[in-house]
Amino acid sequence: MQGQSLTDFLVQSAQAVAEEVIRTRELIILTEGDTAALMEALRNPPPPTDALVEAFRLHRETVEQRW
Repeated sequence: MQGQSLTDFLVQSAQAVAEEVIRTRELIILTEGDTAALMEALRNPPPPTDALVEAFRLHRETVEQRW
């Protein structure tokens, strides 16, 4: 804390703790079976559902037309 105000020290300490919490929450740990299922889904994705097709259509009509 040398050379720092109390406010700077507290902000720096809180930021360090917050960054650690975010870092640990961003990490996803998968079992071997989960990893295999994920890789299979990525390699062979199912066809899009009607709802997904509709969502893409709506996206094109509303968002992409702005450009």
